[in-house]
Amino acid sequence: MASVRSTVGGRVYPARVEGREEARAEYEEAVRAGRTAAHVQLSARHANLFTVALHVAARDKAAFTLTYEQLLAREHGRYRLRLLLDPGQVVQRLLVEARIRDSAPLALVRVAKLRPADSEVDAAAEAPDDPLATVQRPSPTEALVRWEAGEEAQRGLATGDGLRGLLEVRQINFPFSTFKHSPIHRNV
Repeated sequence: MASVRSTVGGRVYPARVEGREEARAEYEEAVRAGRTAAHVQLSARHANLFTVALHVAARDKAAFTLTYEQLLAREHGRYRLRLLLDPGQVVQRLLVEARIRDSAPLALVRVAKLRPADSEVDAAAEAPDDPLATVQRPSPTEALVRWEAGEEAQRGLATGDGLRGLLEVRQINFPFSTFKHSPIHRNV
């Protein structure tokens, strides 16, 4: 995670990194005192899973923003970015933004339709594009992917208490000519 911040009642609260016990104790103390507080905890088993506890006053509006950076592995001239969406409940607005940059031109960037979290890994290859996603191309080497679902869209995708699914940015292809003279691919 590159950064975490909560916005409550129009005020921005940037996160601090603290020890697990110290952070939990500070959060619980703030909740007992009736103050706005947030606690983000990473899963000990799964580095890509985290839980967020956000305590806000009645009728206050809150937003949680997580900035996550990841180097993607290139596989056969292609990148894939998989994100598990599981907010645990329907939220007013669920927004995922991904900015993809590379030194080589990106030929094609698509977003597979959200599918069940336990579906086959390669199912996205055949999945249609997601109508909730947009892809903007600010330059040949960059793509900005936005996936957004309001309450109604989330309910339509929900299983149980809320939306739970796998979002995959796929087919981030590079023109073959980019690799033709590359030392990595020369002897392939």
